[in-house]
Amino acid sequence: MKLYHIDIEPGEISENVVLMESPQQCKMIADNLENPELLASKREYVAYNGEYKGKRMSITSVGLGGPAASIALEELISAGAKKLIYIGTIESVKENINCGELVIPTAAVRGDGTSLEYVLEEFPAISSRVMYEGLINASKNSNRKIHSGIACTHDALRLNSRLANTLSNGIWKETNVLGIEGVVSTLFVIAYLRGVKLGALLGVTASSHTEKTITEKQEIEALFKEMSEISFEALLYEGEEK
Repeated sequence: MKLYHIDIEPGEISENVVLMESPQQCKMIADNLENPELLASKREYVAYNGEYKGKRMSITSVGLGGPAASIALEELISAGAKKLIYIGTIESVKENINCGELVIPTAAVRGDGTSLEYVLEEFPAISSRVMYEGLINASKNSNRKIHSGIACTHDALRLNSRLANTLSNGIWKETNVLGIEGVVSTLFVIAYLRGVKLGALLGVTASSHTEKTITEKQEIEALFKEMSEISFEALLYEGEEK
């Protein structure tokens, strides 16, 4: 029986899955797979299957924000996903992190509401060690600067953005948080509770320090295509979880 929201039957999806926010982003990077095929499309959720260096891979969209992403992740796990990497964007709050660079979060501040429905706020939102190591190894040949540390997930993004110019951005700068985004803590918490491996790779598309943003389509596509290549390589990583 097909899972209700993502319209996929158990076993149809690969164990290795790249997660993205939107169907458009998934379509953008599907060509990086060998023999890509559209598996499902329903609401904000689409899924593609294909191969990368002979290994079966899938790409799926999880929607915008924690509630939509939690539905997608829960159903993907039920369908057989075991190793997952989320590709997304982040707004930098640090002076040394600029647009076009990459962030590999070790953990995330739980400023989302969805993960609070799963477990007490004291429970940490952390990346899977093996997925983090895979991303670090796979990104070594990138010409982009790579940053690693804690991201801050927040549901009300405009309250923590350069558009709002609020006190909270100053607070996060003092804590050494790398930037603000909208879903990573939700994914980290659910993945840990469900016993699957999940990491994240985020492209910096805005900076609260410089007030710059990336808006050019070609520049955004180049960023996402490189992140997808890094993510596919990371999913091949066979390190052991310790």
